[in-house]
Amino acid sequence: MTPAILFLLAALAQQPKAQTPAPPARDPMSEAMKDLDAGKPQQAIATLREVLAQNPDNFAVWFNLGIAYGMAGDDVEAETSFRKVLSLEPKLYEAQLNLAQLLLRKKKYSEAVEFLTQAAEQKPQEVRPQLMLGKALLATGKPAEAEARFKALTALDSKQAEAFLLLSRALGAQEKWAEAAVPLVTYTGLNPSDTAAQMELAQTLEKAKKPAEAAAVYRRFPKDPAAMERAGVLELDAGNAKQSVMELELAVQANPTPALRFALATALLRSGDVEKATEVAGALVAQQPGNLETRLFYGRLLRDQKKYAPAVEQFSAATKLKPDSLDAWNELTGMLVLLKNYPAALETIEKCKQLGGETAAYYWFRAIMLDALHQNKPALESYQRFLEMSHEKSPDEEFKARQRVRILTRIVNR
Repeated sequence: MTPAILFLLAALAQQPKAQTPAPPARDPMSEAMKDLDAGKPQQAIATLREVLAQNPDNFAVWFNLGIAYGMAGDDVEAETSFRKVLSLEPKLYEAQLNLAQLLLRKKKYSEAVEFLTQAAEQKPQEVRPQLMLGKALLATGKPAEAEARFKALTALDSKQAEAFLLLSRALGAQEKWAEAAVPLVTYTGLNPSDTAAQMELAQTLEKAKKPAEAAAVYRRFPKDPAAMERAGVLELDAGNAKQSVMELELAVQANPTPALRFALATALLRSGDVEKATEVAGALVAQQPGNLETRLFYGRLLRDQKKYAPAVEQFSAATKLKPDSLDAWNELTGMLVLLKNYPAALETIEKCKQLGGETAAYYWFRAIMLDALHQNKPALESYQRFLEMSHEKSPDEEFKARQRVRILTRIVNR
C-alpha cells in the first residue's frame, strides 16, 4: 500500500461521522386528509379527535370530522359535527350544504329548509342549494314555494333536467296538470331514455284532460301492452274507435289478458264490427268462464245479432255464476220471451220479481206471456197492474194493454 493511500485513509478516519437528520414534525391534519382520500375514515376520525383535544374550537377540524363520520356511515355524529361548525362559523356555505344533505337523508325536511335557504341566499347562482331547497319544500308540503324555486332554477340552467322534472311534480301537487305537463315534456326531451318519466308524462296529460296527447305518448311504446292498452282506451273514450282497435290489437297480440280482450271487444263494437267483437268476446269467455260480466257482455253481443239461442246459454250460465244477479235473470227472461219459450220465461221472470224486479216491465212481460198461453184471468190482472204502474211512461205498450184489457174483460166475464 503506497504512502499516499495510507494518508488518505488516515484522513478519512479522522473526519467526524455524518449525523442522521431529525424526522420532520408530525402534521395530524395532513395525515387525516390522506386517510380520507384513501377511504379510511376511522383512522381520520381518531387523528382529528386528537387535534380537537388540543384545539376544540377549530371549525376546520370539526368540518373534516363531519366528513369523516359521514364516510363512516355515522350520520348522528356527522350531524353533531356540522352543527358545531355552524355554531362557530354560522355562514360557512359548505357546512350548511352538508348538514342539510344529512337532514334530508334523515327526512328532517323542515330543518333542512332553514340551512338550505341560508345557503341559497349566499350563492343564488349555484344549482345545488336551489335544487335541494326545492326538494325540501316539496317534501314539507309547500309545492307553491317549491315551484318558485324550480322555476328560478330552470331559468338559471335550461339544461338542468332534474329541475324540470321536479317543477312538474310541484305543479302536479297543486293539481295544475296542464301546466305540469310542460316542464315534463322538456325533461323527457333532455332524457329520452327515461321511460318512467314518459309514462308519468302520459298520466299527467290524462289528468290534464288531453287524451289524444296522452295516447300519443303511450304509442311510443308499442311493445308495452299496458301502454298500448291505455292508448287504446283513451282513443276509445275520445271517440276514435278505429284507432283504438289498431292499438288494442297490438296489445292483445303481445299479451292477451282478459282486460285487453275486453277493451278490444268494446272498441270493435263501437267501431261497428259487431261480428269480430263477438269473436273476441267468445275468446274472452273461454279464458274467463267464471266471470259474470264477461258472460253478460258476450250474451248481449249475441242478442244484438239475434243469436237468441246462444245468448240464452250465456245468460243461463250467468245466473248460475251469480244467482242473485237481477241483470242476468232479466236478460235470460228477455231471450226466452223472444224465443217464445213462455213456460220457462214465466219461471225466470218470477225470479226477477223475487230479486226486486217487480216493475211495470215485469207485469207487461208477464201479461203478454200469459195472454199468449190463453191464461186469460191472470193475463188480465197483469195488464191492469201494468197500467197502474206505468203512468204514461210507455205509451205504445199502454195502448196495447188497454185494448187487451177490454177484450180479456169480456172473455173472463162470459
